[in-house]
Amino acid sequence: MKELPLASRYHSAGAQDMNVHEWRVPRSFGNAIQEYQALRESAGLLDLTFRVRVRVTGADRVSFLQNMLTNDLIALVPGTGCKAIKLDVRGKIEAKVDVLCTDDVLWCDLDPGPAATVLQALQNRVIMEDVALANASEEHTVLSVQGPHAARILDSAGIDISFLDEELKHQNIDVEGTEICVVRRDHTGENGYDLWIPRGVEPLVWSLLSPKAPGAGGDLTLVGFEAFNMRRVEAGIPWHGTEIHEGRFPQEVGLDEGWISYKKGCYLGQETISRIHHMGHVNQVLCGLRVEGNDVPQPGSAVFLRGKEVGKITSSCRSPHLQTPVALALLRRDSAEEKTQLQMGAPEGQAARVVTLPMSK
Repeated sequence: MKELPLASRYHSAGAQDMNVHEWRVPRSFGNAIQEYQALRESAGLLDLTFRVRVRVTGADRVSFLQNMLTNDLIALVPGTGCKAIKLDVRGKIEAKVDVLCTDDVLWCDLDPGPAATVLQALQNRVIMEDVALANASEEHTVLSVQGPHAARILDSAGIDISFLDEELKHQNIDVEGTEICVVRRDHTGENGYDLWIPRGVEPLVWSLLSPKAPGAGGDLTLVGFEAFNMRRVEAGIPWHGTEIHEGRFPQEVGLDEGWISYKKGCYLGQETISRIHHMGHVNQVLCGLRVEGNDVPQPGSAVFLRGKEVGKITSSCRSPHLQTPVALALLRRDSAEEKTQLQMGAPEGQAARVVTLPMSK
């Protein structure tokens, strides 16, 4: 497995590891509940280096990706970005893509699971265009400060983010002689910022941020994957491999507003997506479930309404804030109304009710 550049520091802080797409990443630092509370109430530091960053260059880079992705890239100017989706020809999801625009590059930030397939598919579409795509993930370590106090933490560290007033706005900032890229990006349902740090200078940024293991004091808490997952389930943020699979439409998993432009011209998969938007609706939607009892339902478990199967659990956890198990589920549209009472696992199984996303109350 691949090691994170800061792995030794994580292990010194008590990291318990897990495998995420062939990367060894911290599962927790010994107290996932405290890590979760940091993300919800103050600020936590996540290492997102395992994500894949693709550099797209060439004179035709904008027009090429405009024809491949769902959002309007023509509208981007340097320092801005957008969320988009790479679809197949049927309009089904292949990957979520964060696009960042600079003077001479479009950066595509992807989930690691589908990244290799998507990169190859894009390269196969280049015919006569002046476009070059390259996996440049090894150039940066990506540390993400997430939580309601994220901006204050970065300001205290001398990292000015005052001008990053919209999602995916970004700017190169000089930090004690080293240029890093700061991107406004929410991964947990709270405010957040990603720091793209050139490889080899991570210790400098680490010293400025001074992250600590949970319970050790300090403003910024080290956070592992377990707490990260708790917050994103509560927030209703779909992940590839759980909510997002090939064969699902974006509208089924809440990737519509902010992800798809219905005013731009043609793009791969556009006909089906446009038809759904203008003439109909999808048959299933992503919902939150608040679960009765103490057992956390297993992903893949069937969901029933009055004895009839109406969907599947996609993700689940115990919510420390709500003090009950919660889940995300893909449900038939006619079973997804808020407060609908359901059973999980069997027609007479564990009870749950549909709740609005994000699950904050």
